[in-house]
Amino acid sequence: MPLARMLRVCVLQQGVNLSEPAVEAALYDSAAMRRFAGIDPGREAAPEETSPRVQPVTARRRTS
Repeated sequence: MPLARMLRVCVLQQGVNLSEPAVEAALYDSAAMRRFAGIDPGREAAPEETSPRVQPVTARRRTS
């Protein structure tokens, strides 16, 4: 999945306060969310909850 699409899905997830399974279901159910994320259902499926995603910067651990 392209980085821009991953970021849009992450924005949807954080903005609407959805879990990963819930954002996956919302992308299947909502045409507006698919358009925002740039997903064309005729060409590709919505990302699965197990797809790699971008972690928020605050969730990363420091290794120093």
